[in-house]
Amino acid sequence: KGMPYVMEQPYPIELAKDGDDILLRLEEYDTVRRIKMSAARPSNTPATILGDSSGQWDGDALVVATTNIGYRWFNGSGIPLGPGASIGERFTLNGDGSRLNYTMTVADPTTFTQPVTLRKSWEWRPGEQVKPYQCRQ
Repeated sequence: KGMPYVMEQPYPIELAKDGDDILLRLEEYDTVRRIKMSAARPSNTPATILGDSSGQWDGDALVVATTNIGYRWFNGSGIPLGPGASIGERFTLNGDGSRLNYTMTVADPTTFTQPVTLRKSWEWRPGEQVKPYQCRQ
């Protein structure tokens, strides 16, 4: 799965600092997204299934912009994603730090007449870890 579909997964995630960048580790498919916090990639790089993500802090919120997405599906039901799609994400902790709230807004004028927004959250579970993904089909 690529962006934005991979962010709908229900498995644990982890945000970890890696130099100036942030790594977003998702358990599903052992996916790792790099969020560049210092500078975005040059615009002439080939598109990838996860796209190019750049982030900044807005107070305590991590705000991420993703472009250059090579994955051609919005979700698992076959809705297409155009090559010019862009994604804005916002990660914020709730008041007591027990929940990571997430908002993703996908803008794709090729497919949608207006931006589409997904909201979800992950519950903090002390001791929970992102484990190696083992698909049991």
